[in-house]
Amino acid sequence: MARRTGLREQKKQATRKALREAALRLALERGPDNVRVDDIAEAAGVSPRTYNNYFASREQAIVAAVTAERESRVAEAVAARPPSVRLADAVIDAIVEQYTDPGEEHAAALLMITTRPALREAFVHAPASMELPLAAAIASRLATRRRAGETADTAGASAAAGAPAADGALAAAGASARDGGAAPVQDGAREGGGAGESEGRAGGRGHDADAVRGADADRNGDAVRGADADRDGDAARDDTARVLAAAVAAAVRVAIDRWVGRPGAASASGLVVPSGSLPDLLRAALAPLVPALDAAER
Repeated sequence: MARRTGLREQKKQATRKALREAALRLALERGPDNVRVDDIAEAAGVSPRTYNNYFASREQAIVAAVTAERESRVAEAVAARPPSVRLADAVIDAIVEQYTDPGEEHAAALLMITTRPALREAFVHAPASMELPLAAAIASRLATRRRAGETADTAGASAAAGAPAADGALAAAGASARDGGAAPVQDGAREGGGAGESEGRAGGRGHDADAVRGADADRNGDAVRGADADRDGDAARDDTARVLAAAVAAAVRVAIDRWVGRPGAASASGLVVPSGSLPDLLRAALAPLVPALDAAER
């Protein structure tokens, strides 16, 4: 069953890739206004109905050819940063790196996209697709940071508890040495106390059994409470990661919108062309999120 699911997902990904690549190729060859959904579906070897299962418009498919891999690369870049790197730095550096290096093969496509209003609109909203993979990458980093903190706390507590225990053992050994060992027991005391000791041992075993059962119950209760706390903590971490990822995607959308559509960017032909430094716009849009990203790690 798992194998069938995997193969089905691979087939869907292959179809999606064929559609977006066909859309971009036809748009570059004919111009985006001269490409129909039927043309894209035919070039990819599927029906128009199948096309509509993957993309809502031709613009979305054309833009996806440039942006589809970028969102997953952002998440991969965040996950690849060493745990010692601050989360805010990992996210911002990954965004700037992936959004400002489209690659030579996409240079002509990016120019076409940013100079056509309908394509530009789809391009501005493309960052929304990064939310889920980025949330997973952020959640993973937060979990790693939490485990590292718990390990450090446990090590510190063990060291602190070990020092008094060692001091107590040394003190007991010193007292025993000073007393010269245990005092000898008189024969009469041994004989007279034999029956009492037997009864005492029987009662002691009963008390010991009760103590063991009580200790087991306490441990089981602690384990259940600990598991519940872990689940609650995991859910809270995942929710935090999703909120942060959505905020990052929104900030990137704002930066791109300013980059491709800021006032005064119209050319002599009436087309709107990108202006300003995209890396600077991205960093400025993401800067207000730094306190929240830092707080999530604490």
